[in-house]
Amino acid sequence: RARDATGAANAGATGRDGAAITDPSGRRRSKLLYNHVPKCGGRYVRRALKLLVGNESRVVRNEFQASDAHDRRDHFVVASIRDPCSYYVSLYEFGKRGRGLLYRSLAENQSDVADAYADGPGDFDRWLAAAAGTFSERLESSLPGLHVDCWIRTSRTDADLAGCARNFAKAGGTLAKDAAAVLRRVDAGGAVLDERVDVSPHRLRCA
Repeated sequence: RARDATGAANAGATGRDGAAITDPSGRRRSKLLYNHVPKCGGRYVRRALKLLVGNESRVVRNEFQASDAHDRRDHFVVASIRDPCSYYVSLYEFGKRGRGLLYRSLAENQSDVADAYADGPGDFDRWLAAAAGTFSERLESSLPGLHVDCWIRTSRTDADLAGCARNFAKAGGTLAKDAAAVLRRVDAGGAVLDERVDVSPHRLRCA
């Protein structure tokens, strides 16, 4: 499921056009619903959407809250997606700081795996064996059926934010008064916001 979502995002979200609008109904949707999938850059996206869309047109589903086909009938649904390798690296580093549901679950139920956060030789591989499937499970829990109009990839966050904002406007939504200037900045290679929030360097890297 995670591979399907990542593939769909990469196929449908390119350049300034963002991910394609896939709802064939043509229904006008004046509200944008953002589903904050855990560990996919959601804090930055939420702040950026507030700037692009404003509060009146924006609905947020927090981490571990679901959106489905019913929501999509009346909302333009946006969600973030991340390369699975990058996701697991981020989740591991998050747990090393003693944070997150997975860290607490392992500490309480699998102490032999919890000590893999010591980051010694082979520790990440041992942790990964226990954590395998977490990304797909969380994605399916947040987005059952993957009913999404526009994907924001963490590797192209600002470009996809701009594309999704434009597609939301095409679907009947109204952008914030300063959105045009922000979109021009992104088109010129800039970012929606001045800086990312809560970003920490990862020692591990994906090939």
